[in-house]
Amino acid sequence: MFTYRRPITIMRTKRAVMTAFFPLLLVACEDEFKQEWTATPDTVELFSLSRPELIGRPSAFDFVPQPLFGIPVAVENPSATGRWDVAVVDQGSTLAFLPAGGFAGLNSRAAIAEISGATTLEELREAPGDTAQFKTTAVAAQVGKIYVVRTRREDCGFGSTGVRYAKLEVLEVNAPAGTLRFRTIINPYCNSRTLIPPD
Repeated sequence: MFTYRRPITIMRTKRAVMTAFFPLLLVACEDEFKQEWTATPDTVELFSLSRPELIGRPSAFDFVPQPLFGIPVAVENPSATGRWDVAVVDQGSTLAFLPAGGFAGLNSRAAIAEISGATTLEELREAPGDTAQFKTTAVAAQVGKIYVVRTRREDCGFGSTGVRYAKLEVLEVNAPAGTLRFRTIINPYCNSRTLIPPD
């Protein structure tokens, strides 16, 4: 008597393919979630977006890791692209950080919080949990002050999106020249508020 066995063969084939594929999937997931990051800050110099003579120089910073570090961005028209988080602008006689969400025409989750109580960049362990501390308005840049940036919402892999957090310390504000230097450490993991790399 003839017995039709094709469904069993198909099931065995699928099981064999999944058995071979599953370890590769696990490795891919591990690579995705095992991004290395260190406590070594990256030093950045930006130029005021408010100065016509400085247009074309890097005036904003993209804090979303690419793959592990952010990048300075030249922004000629703030509403032309949303692939940056915070720009440097004139504010009276000094310079300030202005998140992308503070510019007309840009819908961005990017915001900045000024941190009180933390005396060094290395000392700050976590981004504020209170979203009210994050501002989309201009925040004066002061030498020695510590700030936390919440980035715009971006791809986190596997079809999800989220924000990243970074801490920064202002090293130098040269208002007459329209330049600002800071050092920063970025957590590359989506929605993680920790600002100290794992051991």
